[in-house]
Amino acid sequence: MKELIPEFYGSDTNFLCNDLKLKLGTRQSGRKVWDVGLPPWACNTQDFLAKMRSALESDYVSENLHHWIDLIFGYKQRGEHALEADNGISYAVFHPLTYEGSVDIESITDVTQKRAIELQINEFGQTPKQLFKIPHPPRSAPATNLPEEVKSSDSFIWRIDKILNKRESVVTELPLHNKRISSLHICEDKVVSTGFDGCLKVVPLEKMQKRSFSVSDLALSSSSLLSPKQVVCGSYNHKLYLFSLATGRVQETVNAHEDAISCVDFLEESVKTTQSLVASAAWDGLVKLWDFRANKLRPAQQFEDHEEKVTAMCVDMTKTRPYFIATADVQGQVLLRDIRMGELGRFQVQSGVTCLRHSLHSDHLLVASEHSLTLYEKNGTEAGSVPASSCVADTDGVFALAGSEAGILELWDLVKASRTQAWDRVAGVTATLVSSDGDFFLAGNLDGVLFHIK
Repeated sequence: MKELIPEFYGSDTNFLCNDLKLKLGTRQSGRKVWDVGLPPWACNTQDFLAKMRSALESDYVSENLHHWIDLIFGYKQRGEHALEADNGISYAVFHPLTYEGSVDIESITDVTQKRAIELQINEFGQTPKQLFKIPHPPRSAPATNLPEEVKSSDSFIWRIDKILNKRESVVTELPLHNKRISSLHICEDKVVSTGFDGCLKVVPLEKMQKRSFSVSDLALSSSSLLSPKQVVCGSYNHKLYLFSLATGRVQETVNAHEDAISCVDFLEESVKTTQSLVASAAWDGLVKLWDFRANKLRPAQQFEDHEEKVTAMCVDMTKTRPYFIATADVQGQVLLRDIRMGELGRFQVQSGVTCLRHSLHSDHLLVASEHSLTLYEKNGTEAGSVPASSCVADTDGVFALAGSEAGILELWDLVKASRTQAWDRVAGVTATLVSSDGDFFLAGNLDGVLFHIK
């Protein structure tokens, strides 16, 4: 990999011309080495540097600079990711001997070999220290330049400028449920929530006036939006409820499990899928798929991979892997599954897993537990961790909004492994949600209070 020196993006053209008439040798053709040869698109040296600066400062470079950071300082510098990025050896960017820790020069006893390696290192220099083990976030692009489909996409990576602006945020509180809030969704310009009071609430963001619907006789533990007009809820009474936001009524009730339902998610129909599926997981250790069509839920598939209570589940929201489901049980067993191909792998983490989330722009899985937020690669290799006491979290793979029943709401930078913000007023957190671009945060707590942070 070759890089240009800073002078190629400056204004002084002297380094391109051999004005001092230095004897730089001759080519094999007999032609003298003299001025730097310019590409066809450059009229002269001034035009060349001007176009180089323009390219460096372009939107394209800004939007793709993080890929270079990944290669030089980040997770693609070495290992399997370097192999995938370069289709070469595992140390894919620089010479293998220049990587930190690649050779113990003091342990080499052969004088000739030791001298050769020292010369090799001196020739190539030192590879930068690997600073990041997860993908670096892209630089935020101006919102006016974003296509409409990207602006409205739920899988778009949170904008860094909006995330960091939360240091001067305004927190609005709204008493919503009589008991703890279990799930939060953004549906068009409304917030949809469920709670342990068995109710579903709809709150317009502008007016913050709630509409309440009684759904279950026991706690609603989870929910998932199926469309702007429908939501599916899981309850501790073992049932799934298909609820219409348009009519405010339960459309269908399904006796889904033999124990309390802990998780519900939606595998939306896409170009790669032929059907829409609802996934449910419960304390009976089962993960079930339900074929959703014509406003009906019908059994489609059942997995019996867990021997303990399933406490967390998530599907891939990037829509690049629409068949992918991750689940975790109370003993810390994390299982990855492609519903077409079967089990992809499993790995063990500390017990007490309370939440799973996919990174929106990398192949990582965020595991939230009572003591930490940890990013894992799909083979179970830990990629990074922060000491956050969290039971719920929302993430794009770079930042994470997390909180716990015994703690407060916190914003973590997973790349720097540091806490960037905390809200003491938002305590006893049981649900979190970040808008698609990071414009505002939502949190629910044990007392049923909704917090809107903008």
